[in-house]
Amino acid sequence: MQASVKFGCIGKCTADIPPEELDKLTDNISKTLSHPESRKIFKKYLKNGSLKTSLECLALYEMCSELLSRETNQPQLSESNVESLCEDVTIVKKTAEKLDVQEIDFTLLMQFRTALTNKIRSELLQVLTNTINRLQDALSHVHKNFRRYVLEPCPKTLDLNKRK
Repeated sequence: MQASVKFGCIGKCTADIPPEELDKLTDNISKTLSHPESRKIFKKYLKNGSLKTSLECLALYEMCSELLSRETNQPQLSESNVESLCEDVTIVKKTAEKLDVQEIDFTLLMQFRTALTNKIRSELLQVLTNTINRLQDALSHVHKNFRRYVLEPCPKTLDLNKRK
């Protein structure tokens, strides 16, 4: 028998997001992760549920997203900037190797190896994009429960209603 996990309040009542908007933002994992406030609520849900592996996936997702954002907003890179990108992608690869999720598989790790060997900016960015997609897949399983939970009334609101 699996133990029941109680999450308690995850900040959805104080997120300054109307319930209808929260419904839209949590419709799928991609929407949840792309919006800073819904991602923050999702992270709190993962922390409160002690979902360590999912938290590690989310942290790596955020790292990859930040790198992609930074790199796509820069003008064409010089050779030293490509080296810096390679260093960042190496860190991502090492972090990904430590994750115990089936979505980070041999094929993805080989893409890292190829991109880091070739040192071509487009390949390095593509492996980051592929990693983001794999992490979204890994997080989609727990996101289903998160979505159900986030659409329920807030436990604090329920407690206040009981006291009246």
